Amino acid sequence: MKLNFIILNFLLSSVMSSNAEDYQNLVGKKFIESSNESSFSKSDSNLVFESELPTNRRIKKPGYGHTCDFDEDRLEITIDKEGIVKGVRNG
Repeated sequence: MKLNFIILNFLLSSVMSSNAEDYQNLVGKKFIESSNESSFSKSDSNLVFESELPTNRRIKKPGYGHTCDFDEDRLEITIDKEGIVKGVRNG
């Protein structure tokens, strides 16, 4: 029974996890928060819309605090003061 639980847990985490490698194309693009999305064209390929990212995410902005916990299933996006994506990783 324990082995079944471990296998099920592994399969669920594989399906639900956000692989940072799949999001490396966001680096260099401008991040748009959900509250501002209606002001921009969804067809602009130079923009990253918050609503289109996985729900398990953390956006790291300069000057804002964040916890140091690590969640391998969380997509962590680092942006600069202009809102440009500088890095994407799991964390």
